[in-house]
Amino acid sequence: CISSAASDVYKRQEVELSAAKSLMYGILLIMLISGSLVLYISMTVAKYMHNRLHYLHDSVTQAQTNFDLSIRIKGNSTDELGQLGNAFNEMMNDFEQVINRVRTNTGSLLKASEQMETCANAMQRDVAIGHSETEQVASAMTEMSSTVQEIALNAVKASEASAAANIEAKAGNVEVSKTAVSYTHLRAHETGRN
Repeated sequence: CISSAASDVYKRQEVELSAAKSLMYGILLIMLISGSLVLYISMTVAKYMHNRLHYLHDSVTQAQTNFDLSIRIKGNSTDELGQLGNAFNEMMNDFEQVINRVRTNTGSLLKASEQMETCANAMQRDVAIGHSETEQVASAMTEMSSTVQEIALNAVKASEASAAANIEAKAGNVEVSKTAVSYTHLRAHETGRN
């Protein structure tokens, strides 16, 4: 009976030991499968992260190297890398708008500069024409002044000549009067003789 009880205990222990071994092998198999699954998922996530980061790095480097504001990050993921890509795209849009505004303002500034140059050239021509006309007017005034002086000198000479002629005319008139008186006397004397 003891040996049969011992044999039962031994068989029970053997069954329990066999069940424990089976449980242990099952747990080891589950842990091995779980570890493999975790390793596969980790590798997949790491590869995804590496590819996304590499794509982001290449895109940013290409935009920087080529000064290309048209480069955009493709993809619509909502994770942190997707948000980083969206932020990069918005930044590039803002840069493009700023550059376009600068181009527009530069074009307007260039047109205004050209208009100012045209106005400055026109003003320079007008000043040159005005200077030339001023010189012509000054020359004409000098000539007129010289002519007026000459006319005044000629008028003085004419006045002096007129005064001299007037004096000679008076002297001639006196002589004519004397001659007339002499003629009258002579006639009277001649008439008295006849």
